[in-house]
Amino acid sequence: MSRNELREASTGPAASAGLNVERALTAAVIDEVVDQPGALPMLSLLETWRRRRGRLLTLAAVTSLHRK
Repeated sequence: MSRNELREASTGPAASAGLNVERALTAAVIDEVVDQPGALPMLSLLETWRRRRGRLLTLAAVTSLHRK
């Protein structure tokens, strides 16, 4: 997938649900998989959603999951 396709795959579902994805989170997701065709990160989207800031999904929410 191109960077633009990865960006859409990372933000499209959230946008459909009325949520926004922090740019830092989108960039981290894209950087993680850009050179790995067919690989999307295994993030717990439910936990990221639970730790969101209002309607914004953040990199901090994902980072806090990995510190546990």
